[in-house]
Amino acid sequence: MVRNLYGLLVGINHYADPNLDLQGCINDITEIEEYLNNRLDRNQYQLHLRTLKDQQATRDAVVEGIKVARLTPAATRRL
Repeated sequence: MVRNLYGLLVGINHYADPNLDLQGCINDITEIEEYLNNRLDRNQYQLHLRTLKDQQATRDAVVEGIKVARLTPAATRRL
């Protein structure tokens, strides 16, 4: 039986105030995504990732990503 794994990756480098900008957040979530995609056995797991970067990472998008994971039956949630 294939198990479903759900994840929400959020990386924000650029903020409205340029003094708050960061470097590497998007690189970090890209690395995590690649790691998960390369390490999981596709015969055992199906990965469902939602990745939000910079302007995509609105409050509404993050809340929606959390809701999707919470509404998924607990027996299939692993990530």
